[in-house]
Amino acid sequence: VGDKATTSSSIIGTWKYVGPQCQFESENLLAKAGGEVAAKEVEEKMQTVYDRIGMSGCEYTFNEDGTYSYTMSGTYTFDDKEKTITMKGKLGVKTVAHVTVTGNDMSLVFNADKLMSVLKTITGTVSKVNSTAATINSVAGSYDGLMLGFDLKK
Repeated sequence: VGDKATTSSSIIGTWKYVGPQCQFESENLLAKAGGEVAAKEVEEKMQTVYDRIGMSGCEYTFNEDGTYSYTMSGTYTFDDKEKTITMKGKLGVKTVAHVTVTGNDMSLVFNADKLMSVLKTITGTVSKVNSTAATINSVAGSYDGLMLGFDLKK
């Protein structure tokens, strides 16, 4: 998860949701899980979930002054060593995402067990997310070290 090219300046801009993203914390976990086949299967399941809760119009904007916005807004800090973004909303809710930026593509992934609260915040619709909880929990529980999130495009 993460790469050397991802920096605090590479995340600046408006990023539009393009699809689900699945990563594993290590190559060893990826190999144990069946590699690319497992990742593709997880992404297909998550695409169904994301379609159901209306992720298609989602946008993240990260500004140079350390502020961000999507459904809600707040401040963020970028950890250059860990390649993570910690987003803190106006109500004090913190969300940590691992980030990878390659050109005009960004991946934001969260620990799979934290994805439910992230989706509730983004969509603002608890009932839609709750109705997909079984699918998300099933996917998250199937693989150790699973990171789930979104592919975004600038």
